[in-house]
Amino acid sequence: MITQVLGTISKTKENKNVPIMAAPIPLSLKKVSKDDPVREQRQWLRDSDDRACAVMAGPGPSMWAPMRIPERDSTQVEEEGGFAFIDDIDPVNVLAQANGNPYALQSARRKNPLATYIAGMLLSEVVGGRLFTTVRDALGLTYDCNFTLSFGLQNSDATTYRLLVTSTPAKIDEALAAGIRVLRGFQNQRVSQRELDRARNTLLARHETDLKSNHYWADLMQCSSLENLAEHKTIDCITDLPLMYEACTVDDLHEVYDCLGLGEGEIFTAITVAGENESVAEKRSEVQQDSFASTSSNSAFKSIGEDVMAAAAAKLGVALGGGVNIAEALSKLKMENQEEH
Repeated sequence: MITQVLGTISKTKENKNVPIMAAPIPLSLKKVSKDDPVREQRQWLRDSDDRACAVMAGPGPSMWAPMRIPERDSTQVEEEGGFAFIDDIDPVNVLAQANGNPYALQSARRKNPLATYIAGMLLSEVVGGRLFTTVRDALGLTYDCNFTLSFGLQNSDATTYRLLVTSTPAKIDEALAAGIRVLRGFQNQRVSQRELDRARNTLLARHETDLKSNHYWADLMQCSSLENLAEHKTIDCITDLPLMYEACTVDDLHEVYDCLGLGEGEIFTAITVAGENESVAEKRSEVQQDSFASTSSNSAFKSIGEDVMAAAAAKLGVALGGGVNIAEALSKLKMENQEEH
């Protein structure tokens, strides 16, 4: 492409001979069998510090893929025993409609070329939030975790998603498994309206801030005047961006989510462990597990010891927290047990 365009800009305005560029070959994802070992990879790197990183990836929807518009007419609504309101036939984002948003109607919104991209960006924010609060905050398995939809080149169907977690070698497998559970969990625990609103506010604020950057403007405008690279992208997409963010609904996010390849034969996982040598991570993992078991055992003994002391104090008629002489109490309890036996 560079060689076709290079040298075509003249020093004078009269010469406007720009060559017609050949249509680029569309990119697509390579087909990989479900039992191919490339789907599960594990690597080791020599490093002075022990660390680990895991990635899960899979296919996603194309950036310009049309979003499905459910076919539901008034006859079907009446057969279900309801009334044929406009909200039933064509769901409305009430808040967006109140603000005069032209994409409040589901049909209008999903016909927009940006529909899949906007819903995908919002979904990425929501998934990232759940990963952070679950895998990091609640389970304490990772230093960092994030989820991205890589729409790639704007004329490409080779769209993928990526889930990334970083952790210690001892916890990386568990961290990755937890991240996968969170991602698949959206099948049963749908995106909440609160999650969507938080993601919407984040992306709108980021959009407003990034508009001050020339790099962001260049990214927004790329391919907008080249039909053979991105035929659906026009200059209107730039003005529609905030309106589409404001009008997007939970159902739109799940339309994109349903396009993610999350099955066992669709995902790819790669784990990279770094350390002094290849076996160090495993050995230290065993040490940590033994340490945890020892701690649990000590806690159990401590609990038993406290029970014994409490029983001794009770037999003496003295409260445990009232400054009882524990040694004397245990000695008397021991003598009583010997007399019983």
